[in-house]
Order: sequence, then structure tokens, then C-alpha cells
Amino acid sequence: MKYIYLATFIALALARPEGDREREAELVRETPLEIDVESGAYKFGFETSNGISRDESGRIVEVGEEKGQMSEGKVTYTAPDGTIVTLTYIADENGFVPAGDHLPVPPAVPDHIVQLLADLAAAATKKV
Repeated sequence: MKYIYLATFIALALARPEGDREREAELVRETPLEIDVESGAYKFGFETSNGISRDESGRIVEVGEEKGQMSEGKVTYTAPDGTIVTLTYIADENGFVPAGDHLPVPPAVPDHIVQLLADLAAAATKKV
């Protein structure tokens, strides 16, 4: 019975995936975190030898009568199929707004729905 367990263990060990050799990437560029305490601005970034990069900056902005943090950045990496993926983003009073060719796009609103919404808006403005 011990030999069956041993054989099974060896078979499982030999069958495991080799792993991703990309994990051994080296740092090519680094922009250490810089913070301006007075203005609240910051920036940082890095790039690795396997094509992964990230850059981000932010600052304090006026949002109405209050102040809030605004951040923007860019992330780039290579997908498993070899496609280079680039994601840009802004995070501000409108929330997190990502942009990239890899993100899904909603279908266009059909013309009859646009017309229906226009008719409803016109009917709502009429006095009864």
C-alpha cells in the first residue's frame, strides 16, 4: 500500500505545471513614491523586463465646497495569448473610470428606444 501512495505522489509531482518563468522578471525602471505633503500630490511607477508597467499620479482637487483625491494612471501587461493590454484610468468625483481596448463595450441603444425616450420626455413636459 505504501508503494501505491509513493507512486501516486511521484506521479502528481511530475505532472504539476512547470510554472510561469515570467515571474523571474527584473525591475527595469522604478519611480519611487514621491509625495508632496503640502499639496497632497503623489506619483510612482515601475516597469519590469517582462513588459509589465504601472504609473500613477494623484493630487487633491476641489469638489464643490470640499476637497477630494483625484488619481490617474496606466497599467500595461502581456496577456497569456500574447496581446499587449493597456489600461488607463481616472478616479475622481465621478468614480473609477477605466479605459482600454480589452474592456467590453455596451451595445448601442436601438433607435426605437431613443425615440420612445424622447416621446416620454416630451409628454412629461406637456401640461394636462
